[in-house]
Amino acid sequence: MKSFIIFNLVRNSVREIMTKQIHFWCFITLLAIHFPGRSQINNIYPDTLNNWVSQNKSNAIDTSKLYAKSLQELSFSAEVNNPESLNTARRNHAEYHEHYGNIDSAIYYMELVLDSYTTLKDTALMAKAHLDIKGLYSTKAEYAQAANQVYSALQLYEQIEDELGIANCYVDLCDLLYYEDKYQESVEYCDKAIEIQKQANAMEDMAKSLRYKASSQLFSGVDLKEALETINEAIRIYEGMEGKEIELMACINGRGNILKYMGRYTEAIADYRANYNKSLEIGFKPYIIPSIGNIGHVYKLEGKYKEALPYTLKTIELIKASGDSKNLWENYMHARDIYEKLENFEKAHEYSKLYSDNYSQYLQTIIDRLESEAQIKYETKKRDEQILLQKTKIRQQQKIQILYISIAVLLLISLIGMLRSRSKLRKKQMEIALSKEKLEKSIKYLKSTQSQLIQSEKMASLGELTAGIAHEIQNPLNFVNNFSELNSELLNELKEELANGNVTEVEAIANDLSENEAKITHHGKRADAIVKGMLAHSRSGKGEKEPTDLNALAEEYLKLSYHGLRAKDKSFNADFKTDFDPNLPKVNIVPQDIGRVLLNLINNAFQACAERSRSAVSADRVSPEASAEAQALAKADSAYNPTVTVKTQLTTKGQILITIKDNGPGIPDDIKDKIFQPFFTTKPTGEGTGLGLSLSYDIVKAHNGELDVKSSDGGGTQFIVQLPMT
Repeated sequence: MKSFIIFNLVRNSVREIMTKQIHFWCFITLLAIHFPGRSQINNIYPDTLNNWVSQNKSNAIDTSKLYAKSLQELSFSAEVNNPESLNTARRNHAEYHEHYGNIDSAIYYMELVLDSYTTLKDTALMAKAHLDIKGLYSTKAEYAQAANQVYSALQLYEQIEDELGIANCYVDLCDLLYYEDKYQESVEYCDKAIEIQKQANAMEDMAKSLRYKASSQLFSGVDLKEALETINEAIRIYEGMEGKEIELMACINGRGNILKYMGRYTEAIADYRANYNKSLEIGFKPYIIPSIGNIGHVYKLEGKYKEALPYTLKTIELIKASGDSKNLWENYMHARDIYEKLENFEKAHEYSKLYSDNYSQYLQTIIDRLESEAQIKYETKKRDEQILLQKTKIRQQQKIQILYISIAVLLLISLIGMLRSRSKLRKKQMEIALSKEKLEKSIKYLKSTQSQLIQSEKMASLGELTAGIAHEIQNPLNFVNNFSELNSELLNELKEELANGNVTEVEAIANDLSENEAKITHHGKRADAIVKGMLAHSRSGKGEKEPTDLNALAEEYLKLSYHGLRAKDKSFNADFKTDFDPNLPKVNIVPQDIGRVLLNLINNAFQACAERSRSAVSADRVSPEASAEAQALAKADSAYNPTVTVKTQLTTKGQILITIKDNGPGIPDDIKDKIFQPFFTTKPTGEGTGLGLSLSYDIVKAHNGELDVKSSDGGGTQFIVQLPMT
């Protein structure tokens, strides 16, 4: 009878595990069925995935056997008073619950292990149990609890002077500080651990420390090359060891992240693909979905939104199929951003709502998990009690009252646990509030960074003004110098005539001096106006709106732009024309900002003309055998006269239009929609920031205006600035 009852208990437990395993294999099957065949990711080997499914079906049976065996050990070890067997069973239970995400149950069993070692006064095993419990709390993101476990372990290792144990504590502190955004402190603890491990030649432990250190270096502000060197050192260590595939995959994933933020996207994608393939090979699923998601993220960072979209959508599909949706909100966010860039605003709105709803559900899931912690502990204890109760009914029917008392005690403990859970819930809510505060600080930092970029672009435009201003200011300075020298000569003549007593000649020379002084004053004021204009342009503060003559402003920047380009390239020549509306009223604008817009647009127009001039082919170099079309094109190019025209106009609707037109090569249709995007540029590396048109667009928008472009490939370009009267 006893054997029959135990058999039923074990069979039910195995059935429970196999049900969970079925969910897992359903996920794998969905992954294999829905994975795209001939698409952007057709080289991630779905056939290998099928092999993995067939090869690892035995894993489900092995896991079930392990859990069934541990149930038996847990049931009988208390009877035979065998602590080693009992703790082994508890550890098996903890690993099982951790594997399926039941972290609270795993903590419960590991706390029983810790209590057992405390009773046995085994200091080393007590410390190790504390570190195991720390890992479980970290999984739950309860870092304060995790830190307490590490400090308890550190005290125990210091008591027995276990240097490697102390180093392990340093590594765990490094890990915790990383999740608290204290990256520099995290790196320092990793360095302490590495020093100890290097002396002890503990290479495996040192590789783990290096991996954690590289993760913290990624965000600590150091040169990312240092982080890359650190993670590569960890990879070299693991590659020299057998059976460390999973640890090596963690390092490769970390290296992929570092390469991604270094902008080395091709290498990052190679690492993510390698992790994906290795996941299929060894049957380790945690890196399947992240690998696909990271590839999509890299393409998104590259601006390859069409390539990123299928990866992101596939990641969402696989996450939903897996049932583990904790990262689903992040991929919804990526999908929303990608659809916005592709101007599919209907889809962008759809995924924006999914992101908002899912992120709220994600936060609520955290709260719900905290609220249900006491219930999980109660059900776990109750299941264990039922096993003991069945044995007790067979052996000791007369002790039924003691069992009822035990159940009452367990209920009381569960009630206390529920009260503690409420306290943890309040603490978690405080942590969420702190996370919100950190997010707001991050937004402020991003805004500050944006302001710095804008200021950098302003300074870049100031640099382009310098050459033009130098040419403009040279003319009045030449007049001042020439008339000053002439006056010196006239003064000498004046002295000679005074000595000779020739009053008539003295009066004539004095009149000439007066005229020259007037010209010096005039040209000095002209130079002064140019300098003041330059200082106004370089002003970093927010300018004030003032009534401004747009015709004069446009003419000034047209000349400055032309002379600036001439100063850079003496071989460049172009005509520039103006067509100003004489009835144009003064407009209330920030002249420095609108001046930057005009300078950017006029510079681009002249540069487009220069580009076409360089590519022009003279008619006499075309072979007589060439087609009539080619000869006509060459003839047109040989007669090409680069011209930029600036036009102002007051419309009947009370709008002011400023048109900058060039007869350059024009803008191809495939990039016309991208030219106002930040950092987009067709110029060679080092010759443009990609921010000029973006900032110009923002400045015009800030004036309640519009900036538009009209162009055709080979037909020139027009930029049209539309400003309101007020």
